[in-house]
Amino acid sequence: MEGDDRNCRAHARRPHDLLLGPGDQTYTPVNIDCITSREFNSYSIKLADAAFAANGAHHLELGDYGRMLDNEFFVNSGRSMSMDLQAWIKNYYNISTAYENLLYGDNLTRQVEISTGGVSLPTSTDGAANTIWANTMTSDVGTALHLINLRIGDRCVDVVGGSSLGTRGLTR
Repeated sequence: MEGDDRNCRAHARRPHDLLLGPGDQTYTPVNIDCITSREFNSYSIKLADAAFAANGAHHLELGDYGRMLDNEFFVNSGRSMSMDLQAWIKNYYNISTAYENLLYGDNLTRQVEISTGGVSLPTSTDGAANTIWANTMTSDVGTALHLINLRIGDRCVDVVGGSSLGTRGLTR
């Protein structure tokens, strides 16, 4: 074993290289400077989930052990969910389950007319940029008003991507 360890160190090219030795004793360098643990973009996840729910849809996003899927129905261990996103997802699923018949119920139809009662707010019914996306859906159970904040500059900044995206309407 000691000889193998010295052999690994002898083949390292840079100070942060690890050499993994397969069974055939050929060594493959892995630069640990390039290995990163990235988090999912919480704002994107919240926006997608809010948009799906506002339109009566949902999607598969969690795999085994509550880990988020990021690669065709399989978990890629290179990304993780922040603690904030984990809490948000749990709350989102609780709300989606509690109001399942309202959000995804039978005979779900869209009501296009939305009024802000004279308040000057940039709203849209189609998710236009820099607006509050107001979407009213009616099912056999009742009516749900979804407000999704797509306005820029609402003090919610995605520090990873460097863009600004309001998410107050996404937390329901």
